[in-house]
Amino acid sequence: PQERGSNENANELIRRFLPKGSDFDKLINRNTVKDVEWWLNTYPRKILGGLSALDVFSSELETLGIAPPIF
Repeated sequence: PQERGSNENANELIRRFLPKGSDFDKLINRNTVKDVEWWLNTYPRKILGGLSALDVFSSELETLGIAPPIF
């Protein structure tokens, strides 16, 4: 239950690209999914102090001494 808000927020962000009722067989291909995924991962989040999930993930990897992935 405590994760429900995060899930609904993510769904709302995805719906910017893929409106409810869309025919996914006609609308979605691998490139569309990759574009939406990239946008979600690079979207600045208030809860992360204006950083994106990718920024935080890369920073954590650097802290652990692991080179961040190249995209």
